Amino acid sequence: EEFERLQSADNYSEAYFWLATGGSLRKIPDHPPYSRRMAKEFLALPADLTTGDADVYVYCFLRSLEASHDLAVALQRFFRRPEGVRELAEWKKRLDPVVQKLGEVNYYWPSGQGDHLLGYLHHAVRDQFGFAVNIRPIEQLEQEAAAYYERIAARRAEAERRNAVRNAATAEDCWKPLAGVSPWQEEGDRFSPVRRWTITELTGRYQLEAESAQMRHCVSTYLDKCRHGQASIWSMRELRQNGNWYSLVTIEIIPRQRCIVQVSARLNARPNSELMERIEKWAEREKLHIDIW
Repeated sequence: EEFERLQSADNYSEAYFWLATGGSLRKIPDHPPYSRRMAKEFLALPADLTTGDADVYVYCFLRSLEASHDLAVALQRFFRRPEGVRELAEWKKRLDPVVQKLGEVNYYWPSGQGDHLLGYLHHAVRDQFGFAVNIRPIEQLEQEAAAYYERIAARRAEAERRNAVRNAATAEDCWKPLAGVSPWQEEGDRFSPVRRWTITELTGRYQLEAESAQMRHCVSTYLDKCRHGQASIWSMRELRQNGNWYSLVTIEIIPRQRCIVQVSARLNARPNSELMERIEKWAEREKLHIDIW
């Protein structure tokens, strides 16, 4: 009876019951296989590791490559496991040299000290075909990362300059809001440092440029896609007690499919579980499919 009660609970996965009933970790149905080294890391999982901090499968994979606990957690704020089997195999192959290279640095990962490098590597490995981490010294990667963020800072400065001199947006600078999707808003309680959270669509060139500058990623390059209705960009923001708004997450929707395909925090990091929960509730309310790669 207790087992049947647990099976009906929403917070236990099929993989949990497979293991609880004596199933092999390396043969979980409909689940990527664990290698022997990954299985060994699974048996030594830290008691305080939560699914909000890390994907257990990816954590075991990174640890099997001799990544430290802190690095294995930090990497997952940027590198997300793909769904498909073929994509996963290629993803693991490309991530391996990244882990080996980052093992050469002595950052204090929990403080976010190495996030600038992780953000750049996420961009380079994902968007630059044939990008080779292993042949680049750490010093070169640091220089490339600095140049990458300098370009973003330059775009931010240019955006601020344009904001200062613009009078009114022209028709070319704006586009129609996405039909059938409403903004979202949630009020903070009186003890919270945040007065309000919102998810709002960006419908102008200057809005995209300002979002890109504040979040330090490349959403400003989506201008033509937004103009032609191929993408709809939304921003999750919070209003703090000081009266200022701060962007937290940038969201991309493919209008025809009504599908959320990207959610990126600052420096292209993965949003934390609390922010993702708000996005998921909004998506459910607006009948949006989530397919984050």
